[in-house]
This record gives sequence, structure tokens and C-alpha cells, in this order.
Amino acid sequence: MVAINSDPSCDMVKRADFAIIGDGDAVLAAVCAQLGQPHPESGDSRHEEVRHDAA
Repeated sequence: MVAINSDPSCDMVKRADFAIIGDGDAVLAAVCAQLGQPHPESGDSRHEEVRHDAA
């Protein structure tokens, strides 16, 4: 499990196999930029649905 959260003491971060401490939107934007993909919330019509399901 990968966790992205600004709170390093968050239970989700403690249980994660890999944790990134930071702002989730900023991390997602950086990952998308590195992959050459538009950010899902940028209004790009190729992304029909963005799901944020909790595990």
C-alpha cells in the first residue's frame, strides 16, 4: 500500500509499505508530470472518472 499524507504520524502512513509525506495534490501533479500525463483534475476530457476510494 502507498500512502500520501502531510501527517507523518497518521495511521495510514504507519501501515503503508511506502509513504510519501507531503500534499497529495502536489505529489499527484508531480507524478503525472514525470509520467507525461495531464493531472486528472486539470479538466482533460480523456479522464472520464476520477475515483478516490478508500481501501
